[in-house]
Amino acid sequence: MQFYFHEVGIKGAESAFPKTVYKKIKTENIASFTSNPEHTQKLLNEEFSDGFCNVWGVPKGAASIINKIQIGDIVLLVRTRAKDGDIPILCKIKFILNESSPELSKSLWGDERFPLIFLFECEVISYTWKELVNDLGYSHKFRPNGSIYRVMEERLIIHNGADGYLRKLRKSTYSNDLKSEVLFSEGLQQRREISFFSRNPRLVSIAKELHGYRCHVCDFDFEEYYGDIGKEFIECHHLNPLSENNSEKIIQTHLKDVITVCSNCHKMIHKRTPPFSIEEIKCKIKKITP
Repeated sequence: MQFYFHEVGIKGAESAFPKTVYKKIKTENIASFTSNPEHTQKLLNEEFSDGFCNVWGVPKGAASIINKIQIGDIVLLVRTRAKDGDIPILCKIKFILNESSPELSKSLWGDERFPLIFLFECEVISYTWKELVNDLGYSHKFRPNGSIYRVMEERLIIHNGADGYLRKLRKSTYSNDLKSEVLFSEGLQQRREISFFSRNPRLVSIAKELHGYRCHVCDFDFEEYYGDIGKEFIECHHLNPLSENNSEKIIQTHLKDVITVCSNCHKMIHKRTPPFSIEEIKCKIKKITP
């Protein structure tokens, strides 16, 4: 396992992360841009059983580095070096397209300049550029200037190799409770679904009055199970993932966009990105219910 890091920059991150990093792409869309879609789709099905993946691409000028990357390698995406810096994403490579694809690049990011593409599953971490420089022994004057770099093995010795460094990074990963609240793009600012509802209490109140306090997935009612302390307790779920709205305008949410669900079903809905639909979770419950 080798480590790499790619300095993306704030502008690039704000443009691209919501499209293919915080949001997953259907593997069939990826396969359709290859020279042998049927064969590629078969390979992708083996790596991404749910049919979705995260995607990243780099310019042709990075070919010498990309050609060395292998399945299982790690790429850290550097959002910014400003102040302490921000490295929010860890990519563990699961598939590498063996052909340059400017058409796919344009389809994903609206630009043909990133045709060297790899697929991964996104891990959100809490790590800074300052920490990376200190942990790997780089000079504080080091400037990657938008390039992708391989971390030499000797820099990882202090961490007992690549596996040790990976464990360190994963310790900085947000807790499971926060993973369902990972920052996504909502207009110009990055907000959490939970924050969205806290800023719209009137919407929540009306939605609960309209939809009731019984879970629309599993039919659980908190008051029936817990008595008085469960009265009028339920959570709201936004049916249109805020991460998929790349508009810089204020989001207009209607009552039809919100549904009430219990805490457990809400967490299961957000076990992947994009979230499961209500019907998908209902089907999973039916499969395990006698």
